[in-house]
Amino acid sequence: MDQFINAAYLLAIELLPIIGVVVLIMVIVLIVKTIKLTQKTIDTLDRSHTTLDLVDKSIEKVQVPLDSAVKISHTVDDVHDATVKAVSDSAAYLKRNKEAIKNKVDDLLKKNKKDHKDPQDMNEVL
Repeated sequence: MDQFINAAYLLAIELLPIIGVVVLIMVIVLIVKTIKLTQKTIDTLDRSHTTLDLVDKSIEKVQVPLDSAVKISHTVDDVHDATVKAVSDSAAYLKRNKEAIKNKVDDLLKKNKKDHKDPQDMNEVL
C-alpha cells in the first residue's frame, strides 16, 4: 500500500503543474472572452443610446400634430355645444311665441293676396 501511495504522490507531483497550467490557460481564455463580451455590451449600449435619442426626437415631432388634433377636437366640441344651445333656444323661442308668429305669417299672407290679384280678375279689369 505504501508503494501505491508513493507512486500516486510521484504522479501527482508530475501532473499537478501540467493541470495547473491548463487551468490557468482556461481562466485566461475565460477572462479574455469576458472582456470581449463586456466591450460588445458597452458598444451595444452606446448604439442603443443613439437609437433612444432618435426615438425621442421622432416622438417630439409627432407630438405637434397630435396637439393640433386635440385642439381641433376641442373646437369641434365647442361648435357642437353652441349649435345644440342655439337650436334648443330657437325651439324654446318658437314655442313661447307661436301665436304671435302664426298671426304675423297670416297677416303677411293676407297682405300678399291683396297685392297680387287673381289673373282672372286682371282680365276683367282690362
